[in-house]
Amino acid sequence: MTISIIANFKAKSDQKETLEALLKSVIELTLQEEGCLKYELYISENDSSGYFGHFYFPCFKHWLVGTS
Repeated sequence: MTISIIANFKAKSDQKETLEALLKSVIELTLQEEGCLKYELYISENDSSGYFGHFYFPCFKHWLVGTS
């Protein structure tokens, strides 16, 4: 089973470039996380200050406390 997570980010009007640079800078780090299959970053078509991160993991079992 693959888990898909969509994270929504909204930049303040004067922080668009800063947020975009930050989100782009964590792509490689996210892809190195245990189990991360894919990370896609999108800019909203309707609002250029809106961003969506789409993450794919095989499961979250390794994140749950007390599971092996």
